[in-house]
Amino acid sequence: DVKGTLVLHAKKHSKDGDRAIYSFHGKIKTPGNLINVEDSDWLLSTAIHKVMNKLKSSTQNKFRK
Repeated sequence: DVKGTLVLHAKKHSKDGDRAIYSFHGKIKTPGNLINVEDSDWLLSTAIHKVMNKLKSSTQNKFRK
């Protein structure tokens, strides 16, 4: 078992008009490892889904047995 800390930063980038881009930066800190990912999308739910999938994939690759 590896214990770590998950940190998510969200930002809304306003554009002219009604639309905005949402960006997320995710970081997982463990003893001796650091995983950083980022992604963005026009839809809030899609942006968070993308960054969580990247975190999952990066974590699985890093700690594959």
